[in-house]
Amino acid sequence: MITHDRFADAWIFWLREIMQAGNDVTDDGERLREILNVSISAHTCRREDFIASGADEDRLNLMLAKYRSSAPVRPYTRSYGDLFTDHMAVNQVDWLVKRLRAKPETKSATIGFHIPGEDWLSCISLIDCKIRNNAMHLNIAYRSQNVLASQPGNACALRDLQEEIAAAVGVRVGALTVHIFSAHIYERDWDSARDILSRNGVTAGEVTR
Repeated sequence: MITHDRFADAWIFWLREIMQAGNDVTDDGERLREILNVSISAHTCRREDFIASGADEDRLNLMLAKYRSSAPVRPYTRSYGDLFTDHMAVNQVDWLVKRLRAKPETKSATIGFHIPGEDWLSCISLIDCKIRNNAMHLNIAYRSQNVLASQPGNACALRDLQEEIAAAVGVRVGALTVHIFSAHIYERDWDSARDILSRNGVTAGEVTR
């Protein structure tokens, strides 16, 4: 796993990797390019860095709203805010804070979002907090992530959560690390991916697949 200073730089790196080396597959009738089992870690994660790198600001704001709202945000039919604060009647953020306050060195400040037997699965699957050297590191597992369209908003929303929990516990903010089991870009977005890469110094010839 490569650790980047800025998450926006990691985003560009993996856009390039997926476009250059990903495998083309079809899921639910849509073609996409995919790399399995991607891990990304960064020290900083700023909205303005993503915008400067070419992320769609409206899409980024939409993802932030999806994570913050307790009601579904169109076009989505489920709320991630609900998963964090009212998942099976449990406020999981409060639970994490209480657990970390009670035992800062704990290895089990971990929450999940799936319900056994339910057909619908959120893309975000698990969050784990670790306090080491007085810094709270946030680790997240996604079963699937649209790297081009969703990763900037996902990362910024998770950084907000990390800062919230760290402040509540009274520690510094550490690394933000994301593990993605299916990191992909849809065919409909390949031209956009190439444009963003070109804007960031990756020549079109490197991503012509």
